[in-house]
This record gives sequence, C-alpha cells and structure tokens, in this order.
Amino acid sequence: MQITIGAWRIAIEQITPEPHELGTIYDRVATQWERSLDRLRYPQAYRSFFRELRRCGQFNGLPINAHVLDCGIGTGALSSAFLQQCASTVRLTGVDISSGMLQVARRTLTRPGISTVLYQQDVCNLQFPDNTFDIVMGAHILEHLPDPSIGLREMVRVLRPGAPLVIVVTRMSLFSLWLCLRWSLRRTDPSHMLTMMQAVGLKDVRVYRFMGLPWCNWMSIACVGIKA
Repeated sequence: MQITIGAWRIAIEQITPEPHELGTIYDRVATQWERSLDRLRYPQAYRSFFRELRRCGQFNGLPINAHVLDCGIGTGALSSAFLQQCASTVRLTGVDISSGMLQVARRTLTRPGISTVLYQQDVCNLQFPDNTFDIVMGAHILEHLPDPSIGLREMVRVLRPGAPLVIVVTRMSLFSLWLCLRWSLRRTDPSHMLTMMQAVGLKDVRVYRFMGLPWCNWMSIACVGIKA
C-alpha cells in the first residue's frame, strides 16, 4: 500500500515473520494458548463445524484407521474436535513450527485408540511422500505464510486423490483486525479462498461460517475441498 503526503510517497508493506521467528513467538505463548482458544470458544466452533461435515456425509468414505495430517497443529484443538465428532480410531500426524506447541499437543492428544506422531516441520516443506494422507487439515496456518498458496499446495500434494482438505483461516472483518496487527496475519475472504483452493487442484470447494459463536464467526471461516 502507498500513501502520498504532499511531495512524499510512503510505501507500507506487511512483514511476515520467518519460520524460526514464528516458532519462537509461539513457543512463548504455548502454555497459555489453550486458555485463549477456550475464551474465544474455538473448541466449540470446531466441534460444531465437524458435526456439520459429518451430517453432510463429508467423511463417509473415510477408511478404517485413516491417516490424518494436521498442519500447524498448535495445541491440538482442531484435531481434538475432529476426533470427538468424526473418528475415534485414526493415525494422526501433526506438524508445527513451534516445539512448545507440540509439547502441549502431545499431552492433549494422548488417548486410547489414537496413534499420534508429531513433528516440528514447516508446512511449506512437508517431509512426506505424495498422496500419503486420507485427510489433511489445518487451522490458522496459511495466514502466517509469505505466500499462502505454497503451503496450501504442499498440503494438497500429500493428500490422496479424492480425499478432503479442511482449512480454517482468518477472514476480513473489523474484529479480525487486532489479530492481524498482533500476530502479523494475512486476512482473506471467501472468494479469494475459493480461487486459491481451485488453483492448487481442489474441487467442490465449500465455505462454512461458525454461526452461533460470535467471536469465531466474526474472525474466521472454514473451507473444505476435495483433491481432484
């Protein structure tokens, strides 16, 4: 963005933290992160969202002992909601740039019937073969990337054809502005997400709102697409 004041033209550019810087930032807040999500009622929002996907038959073709990848797993809130609402027995793999977040997630996601493996990885360079996972998901990770399409393309690469990708992002709104300023986030809107997801090889893309939960609805949207 450029601002002209008299004879001066000032350019304003958003700076996105490097991966190691982002990891350090989230390491510092890892132990408080669950409480922050609880205050905003994101766990309830995620559970309601997955109930709706299950009701719509989104996971009808999910194989027994499905292999699930959660990118930017954080403290495990999105994975926990998925496990509660959609599948009780899966192989769960989680990646995050923050070792502190992974420590919390390891405690959160330890439960019977769930095989959980966590790695410290950059979503833009996932260390998995093509077509590995039956579901790939992530919450509030693309916003941190200098080029979100690179991370999204990597997520699609490791997803098997015909399988769903579930992504939650920060939406354009007055209420999400403080998140943008606090965490150097990129915000988006449904039409942009639709275009970006289709461009990386996803079809049948749908956008969902977190209705009934004001803070989540004002700040986030969820998107689902199928790998062609």
